[in-house]
Amino acid sequence: MKIALTGASGYIGLNLCSKLVESGHEVTVLQRPPQSHTSALDVASVSGNLLNIESVDLLTRGKEVVIHLAAAISINSKKDVTTLMKTNVTGTSNVVNACARNNVRRLIHFSSVDAYDANPGNEKLDERRGLKKRGGASYGSTKADSHRIALDSKVHGIEVIVLCPTGVIGPEDHSLSLSGKMILKYARKQIPALIPGGFNWVDVRDVVSSTITSISAGLSGESYLLPGHFATNKEIAKLVYGETGSSPPKIIIPFWLAKLGAPFVALKANITKSDPFLTRESIEVIEKASKEVSGKKALQDLKHMPRPLEETIRDTISWFRKTGQLEE
Repeated sequence: MKIALTGASGYIGLNLCSKLVESGHEVTVLQRPPQSHTSALDVASVSGNLLNIESVDLLTRGKEVVIHLAAAISINSKKDVTTLMKTNVTGTSNVVNACARNNVRRLIHFSSVDAYDANPGNEKLDERRGLKKRGGASYGSTKADSHRIALDSKVHGIEVIVLCPTGVIGPEDHSLSLSGKMILKYARKQIPALIPGGFNWVDVRDVVSSTITSISAGLSGESYLLPGHFATNKEIAKLVYGETGSSPPKIIIPFWLAKLGAPFVALKANITKSDPFLTRESIEVIEKASKEVSGKKALQDLKHMPRPLEETIRDTISWFRKTGQLEE
């Protein structure tokens, strides 16, 4: 099958691209120079980006399925608002319009659990929950807007499936995602204290498997949450430290104190020209995260079956060691 893919150099994208090629599909990716890890794969490429309408049009021409993964991810939206709006909202509109012009049969759009309204946080989150408000400047709000844009593509006669993973972790993290950086910081003992709360984490391999299933399964016009397992920060740290043979941090910093310290973390990151590990925005996401995210719909239609979190952490630590990013 002829498949086009945006975001192929990202964490999910690279893993998905590899599996699509392995499954015998003819894959074309939208590629911004320089070439990424996809250059080692048997794929065709179109040079350009989501804001270049000509390159998006060329990417989608003659394709049966388009998988739109490319997105700007940020835990500091005030700083990155322009990029978030252009990439997540305008970029998705460009992909949808190109799919309509080129008679693409199915569009698989990647949204996020963060696109859904976080309230009420004490209730199970499923696909019936409303999306975040329109026009917001946060990462979640821009993903909610792109989610709506993708669903609206159905009016063009396109079959559309929207996939909403929770926090994605696992091995083969060549682009070193935010979650991968978190695991590495734990493993390298660079986090002296923890904050309360937690998040739902899903293995990248399970997301890829469900995505491939969605090429031919799933109902058009539907959204699917792809959850894994909820774990507190303390539980994640315990699993990571269990693999490294040491004890996790014992100090738990309350949310209010963590928020007070967030500007100082940002200042240090600015001085060292690195990305801040924690921001006030990321702390609030963890604080409000639903402890129960339903995967019932994805299980039924896409056979989404997340593996145990312990297996994911074990394989992730093993991969970081194998690639020399973590000592034995």
